[in-house]
Amino acid sequence: GSEWNNGFVISRREKGWKIPGGFITTYPYFSLIDPRYTMTLPLRQLRNGVFDAFTHCIDQFLTPEECPMFDNFWMSLMKELVTIGPEVIKEGSSLELHERLCVACSFALNLIFTLGKPQYWEIHMLGHQLTAYYGIDHGSSLAMVMPVFLESQLEARKSIYAKCAEFVFGVTEGTEEEKAHALISHIRDFIKLLGIPESVSKWPDVKIESGDVDKVTNNVLEQSSRGEPFGYNKCCTRELVHSILEKVIV
Repeated sequence: GSEWNNGFVISRREKGWKIPGGFITTYPYFSLIDPRYTMTLPLRQLRNGVFDAFTHCIDQFLTPEECPMFDNFWMSLMKELVTIGPEVIKEGSSLELHERLCVACSFALNLIFTLGKPQYWEIHMLGHQLTAYYGIDHGSSLAMVMPVFLESQLEARKSIYAKCAEFVFGVTEGTEEEKAHALISHIRDFIKLLGIPESVSKWPDVKIESGDVDKVTNNVLEQSSRGEPFGYNKCCTRELVHSILEKVIV
């Protein structure tokens, strides 16, 4: 095996499907991870990798349920990715930065820090279908979805948002709600620093058609949960998914 995780995604392009999976049997017996290979990657793949790992942290940890020790591990990974992300994507970035990237990405994906806490993957479920429908890079589709999804969940997850803003971005001023809003603002700034487009229309050569929001909404629900609400407390209803995609597919 070449990665320290058990996840995979299968795409069936003629049907517009992109479906994730993972089993105990798909963990590698051992992993060989050499950071030098990541130094050969183009900018596009590096910034997608940085943000995909960041989203793995968000999707697995940023819920109303708290698990203090493991939550601190997640926030440490996010802080590391925010710290090294804008530098590691630059041409000529150091081997040390790429080593740190490999370690952060490995822990973001290997599920070790999920002990004692359920996973929901709402942002990934939405992003996957933007990739399947429009051909948008995976990491970039996540960046388009994340701020809008987080805004939709702010009231329910306000406390953990505020803690994350403090730990990851050093936000110390303001009320809990103000810190929660600051988290989303800092994430938007991080996306801009990485140079990732913020909406579907800003992706090269994408043409948005009338009815796309309805079609992608149907794909999200069908492929994520066979048409049923999904996510924390089944928060991702058809109505919520549709309202999020209305703001992303613009």
